[in-house]
Amino acid sequence: MQIFALLGLTLVIVAWILQLLSTIKGSKSIQPQFVLFYLIGVIFLVIDGFAAGLNDLAFLNLISFLVSLAVFIRLVSREHEHPKPIVRSKPIVKSKAKSKRKKK
Repeated sequence: MQIFALLGLTLVIVAWILQLLSTIKGSKSIQPQFVLFYLIGVIFLVIDGFAAGLNDLAFLNLISFLVSLAVFIRLVSREHEHPKPIVRSKPIVKSKAKSKRKKK
């Protein structure tokens, strides 16, 4: 059953890499993709822990999963409450007639 542990830890590492890349790009918020990959990775660690008879470790991973799930639900529900604004590819140019003033 070691495959579950390897898969789980690999997904957790991928999650952290995604979050790091987002941070490098300037984001200071937790990315839903990070939490999603982390959740999937941790559930594999929970399965591995129970399968290997490491109930204490599995239970702690389960707690980590539940807390991360709460964060994920909050992030996703917040995106639905406050959708991201539409970003225009070209800036809106103001009319020159309005911006010119007569000099006295």
